[in-house]
Amino acid sequence: MLGGEEWIRAPYVSNQHDDIVFVGDARENLGALEFTLVLTTRRLLPNRYPNDRETLADRVIAMRDERSMTFPAISCELISRGLTGARGARLTAESVFSMYKKRKAYLLRRLSKIVYSIPRLIVYPAVR
Repeated sequence: MLGGEEWIRAPYVSNQHDDIVFVGDARENLGALEFTLVLTTRRLLPNRYPNDRETLADRVIAMRDERSMTFPAISCELISRGLTGARGARLTAESVFSMYKKRKAYLLRRLSKIVYSIPRLIVYPAVR
């Protein structure tokens, strides 16, 4: 930031780290450091998909997308294997469709990065 140049920290090679970008100029205010923090991440998304339903939902997606099965056919096959919905409910075509739709939406959100921005973040020098 010194010298009026923007400072940008490049993302790490590992996917364990997120991109952090600081933009600003310290010369604008000699008594404080002011910048904008932009955080691009997937980690701040709330709530993981329920573990007990994840396997079943992924199976439904595979049956629909890879085998081109209809939702009533998926429902019949899952029932014949003794599987149930949440809290032991019977798997209907509607509940299978709902599971499919919700899991696909969840996966889409997890794959896209979300950008958070804190504009004009100011750090003042400590007063002694």
